[in-house]
Amino acid sequence: MVLARLLEPEDYGIMTMALIVMGVSNIFMDFGISNAIIFKQDANHKQLSSLYWVNVSIGFVLAISVFLLSGPLALFFEEPKLESVLKYMSLIFFVTGFAMQYHAILRKELMFPVLAKIGMSTAIASFLTTLTLAYLGFGVFALVAGYFVQMLGTASAKIFFGRKFHIPEFYFSYPEIKFFLNFGVTQLGERMISYLRQQGDSLIIGTYLATDVLGLYSVAKLLIKKPIIIINSILGKMAFPVFAKIKEDGKLKEWSEKIFVATCLMIFPIFAVSATMPEETILFFYGEKWVSAAPILQLLSVLFSIRLLRTTFGPLLISRGKVKESLRYNLIFTVVALLILWVLIPIKITYALWGLIAGEIILMLPLCYNIILKPVIGMTISRFALLISKVVLPAIATILAISALIYVLPDINMLRLFLGAFVGLLVFVATAYSLNKKDMSAAYHTLRKRIG
Repeated sequence: MVLARLLEPEDYGIMTMALIVMGVSNIFMDFGISNAIIFKQDANHKQLSSLYWVNVSIGFVLAISVFLLSGPLALFFEEPKLESVLKYMSLIFFVTGFAMQYHAILRKELMFPVLAKIGMSTAIASFLTTLTLAYLGFGVFALVAGYFVQMLGTASAKIFFGRKFHIPEFYFSYPEIKFFLNFGVTQLGERMISYLRQQGDSLIIGTYLATDVLGLYSVAKLLIKKPIIIINSILGKMAFPVFAKIKEDGKLKEWSEKIFVATCLMIFPIFAVSATMPEETILFFYGEKWVSAAPILQLLSVLFSIRLLRTTFGPLLISRGKVKESLRYNLIFTVVALLILWVLIPIKITYALWGLIAGEIILMLPLCYNIILKPVIGMTISRFALLISKVVLPAIATILAISALIYVLPDINMLRLFLGAFVGLLVFVATAYSLNKKDMSAAYHTLRKRIG
């Protein structure tokens, strides 16, 4: 990534701290109302209007709160620049509150091509803004400006396209939206727990280790999450709205398996390359000064691959209204993950990542089966094992093929990266196709339909 060549690890470290604060605030602004609207398919105009003004009001409160708390938060993180960064970023809440409900409505109406185009266009605008300002020497504020452009553009576009389905009136009635708020409170708790887990690593690293170390970890994690975010924008985000519309258990099981296989087959070859050639991957995207992040990237590739085997099935619980079960499931995962991080990160980051990998295999995969798959869709353990083998075996074959190439070409260079990626892709496609002919065809048609 060219930005990493223009910015310093400290810039990414400060931005990571700011995004932790903004992420928590975004969870409060939604208040779990979006999923409540999607789950309850028959929400009327007056209910939607009341919920709309709830989101707008929360947005105004959050804008003021983050602005006022920017100083104390900078003191907590021991990073003076964070105060001004948060003051600028807090202003976006004055706008995003007006767009929150429209995001839920577009998802409910399965307008995924529109959402994908909005995401792609605003991401490009954000990147160009950040790149220009980074080149001019604005440092971390180049990242802030890029974030501002993306959030403002996304909010404006969702309002524009969403008004086709609903234009709120100035109306509010608490009794009419009591169900939505009760549903939302449970979802709010789950999202807070999930976000604490997702950002807990950065928070603990920022507390115990230097800002530049946090920057190294952040860019490695960002690189790993990019393909997940892209595929999730096509398949993952449609899972819950689609599942919520399906009433037959057999059809729900069929769709959940299709999305699982399609998601893994799209992402696993990328992770196989970054796991076997982390140094070349870092050099290609970030440059030589970031090469210290290679061991982190390697372990994150393994961790997120294993995690993907269960997170794809997560929307099943909420789609059946089992919000309390979903909350308990995420609470268990969060407690385990944060305990591992809290104990091992002060010793060494790589130890903590190995601990998380072990936790996924020993605890979380079995929990996923017993709490989600067996009760909700009646999946047998043999079927779950078969599904895992269909996506994991091609990844293992790819890793072995790339490892053989590394043995023949021991020097780290871009030629080895390109050859490894090419050979790995051929092996993955051949192996995956032999195991998943029908599923790969379905994945192709689904991807083509959602993009087009």
